[in-house]
Amino acid sequence: MNGEQLRQIRFKEGLTQEEFAGRIGFHQSYISAMENESKPISEKTRYKVRTTFETRE
Repeated sequence: MNGEQLRQIRFKEGLTQEEFAGRIGFHQSYISAMENESKPISEKTRYKVRTTFETRE
């Protein structure tokens, strides 16, 4: 999962960065940094996204 894939999951769910962050327990600025690929997406974050939004990305 890269930043663009993360953004696409969020768009598919119709969520703002703040709403998306709240669902997976992170701050909006961290979501922004991951989407812009200035912060890496950890395995823990990938797991939270996959399980919360039932995706295989």
